[in-house]
Amino acid sequence: MRRDTRVDLTSKPKLEAGCELKRLSDRPARVHDAEDAVRWGEVLDAWHVRWRDLIAERTYAGDDPSNPRASRREWWWTHERLRRCYRHYLRRLRDSKR
Repeated sequence: MRRDTRVDLTSKPKLEAGCELKRLSDRPARVHDAEDAVRWGEVLDAWHVRWRDLIAERTYAGDDPSNPRASRREWWWTHERLRRCYRHYLRRLRDSKR
């Protein structure tokens, strides 16, 4: 998880949301039982509630026509890597509950 976080957010994220999510990457190493996993999931949910609007931001091609994506897409997620990192955590948390 730490490696995936570093790939998505770099080792020094610029956004406060990225810094917080990166700090969360240390917590799974300390999960030893089901109660720890539940607490970690609650912290992840709290992060999502706080940053929900940020990770839902979109950039439209008309707003940034010089971006190479603008020729292929109408819009894209503004904070795509942050969003992907969160979704990785969420997916792993859901898979661990099965």
